[in-house]
Amino acid sequence: MNLLIVHLGALGDLLLSRPALLAIRRSFPSAKISLLGYPRILCLLNKELRIDNIYSADGSFLISLYTGKKIDFWKKFDQIIFFLHYRLEWEGALKRLNIKVYFIKPFPKEESIHVTVYQQQQLRSYGIEYNLDFIPLNLDNFHDISKVPQILIHPGSGSPEKNWPEENFLSLIKDLSNMADVGIIVGPAQWNRNNYSTGQTDKNMAEDIMVLDSLPLTKLAKIMSKARVFIGNDSGITHLAAAVGIPTIALFGPTDPKVWSPWGRDVRVIRHECLKKITVSEVKAAVEPFVLDNLKTPHYYVGH
Repeated sequence: MNLLIVHLGALGDLLLSRPALLAIRRSFPSAKISLLGYPRILCLLNKELRIDNIYSADGSFLISLYTGKKIDFWKKFDQIIFFLHYRLEWEGALKRLNIKVYFIKPFPKEESIHVTVYQQQQLRSYGIEYNLDFIPLNLDNFHDISKVPQILIHPGSGSPEKNWPEENFLSLIKDLSNMADVGIIVGPAQWNRNNYSTGQTDKNMAEDIMVLDSLPLTKLAKIMSKARVFIGNDSGITHLAAAVGIPTIALFGPTDPKVWSPWGRDVRVIRHECLKKITVSEVKAAVEPFVLDNLKTPHYYVGH
């Protein structure tokens, strides 16, 4: 049986769908499963879902999703599961080809219910039962690494409104670097990323900080899995930290953690609707239990 799963969400959305995706794989153990979405993030699930093919949701595929063109592509599959909020006008064409079509709404628009529970309820209506016991991301065959920092921090997100103030992150980094090795995760979209790369508030700080700059997600996931604790905003990278199973301190502001908190083994949310009201001392206190039992070690490095 050939099964296609269409998931067009960003990194955090995809990782919150992991319980549902894993349940689908368990329900169809012998199926050939393909994914349609964004390969840069879908590759994280390649091993645990035993994926046959990953198709990129480039412009032509997105157009075909709305118009029903490229029917020769869609008819290769016996069943298609769409993680979409809306039905497709041309889904009748799929059904006429005897293709079973399922729709899962990715997240609640009005209810205050966690995404994982919301998707679980919908899959139950299709006869797929599963619990939400945490399963860490399968990192087999990911990039091998050597030692990594004990503390990892990601100061960015997909929206400035979800970012804890930059000066607070810089102050936190300075304090924590006196306790343990610290690594900062930055990427192409990082706001004022050079400030973190140079340790702007303290010239000596930059020498003790490892900057993980625009790494492939598979390599970053492997690095994160070896850290003691992660701190970040409501972002896809924070969801990735939780997914690999390390203690994760998530700073939430305007978004509701009852809906969007990461799925992980040990996730601690610090929330204030006005992010500026979350203090550095409050975040530092949440981090300390994970590092105080270790002496500060020499600066770690990432292996090749």
